[in-house]
Amino acid sequence: SFPGLMRILTVIRGAGLVLRTPEGVIEAEPFHPVRFPGDLSVDCSRIAGDVTDLNVIFDPARLTARVMRLKGPEDWQATGPSAFLCLGGLVEADGQRLPEGAVALDPAALVLAPNGTGLLVTLDPI
Repeated sequence: SFPGLMRILTVIRGAGLVLRTPEGVIEAEPFHPVRFPGDLSVDCSRIAGDVTDLNVIFDPARLTARVMRLKGPEDWQATGPSAFLCLGGLVEADGQRLPEGAVALDPAALVLAPNGTGLLVTLDPI
């Protein structure tokens, strides 16, 4: 439980998750971020097989956070604090190649080849 915080969960491998909460069911499908309060009681089950997910937990009184999938070909320029998780293919952050699973913190620029993909987390102070 993360009282006072918000959570963004994004499935990055596997078929997805079913999150049961007192407020209803949330289906976390691959690469579709789901946002919910950090103190929400959640019971989770996998749809099928193993699952890997990325969780971003933040204070909504201080930040606005967003998670989005980038797929190449794409050039991205920073406008504020960010992090990029490389999920595969050819990706460069500030001219340096990122291996799969690597995270670039606050890259000024990302270049994704046609096979490049990853998750971009942007953080905007309030």
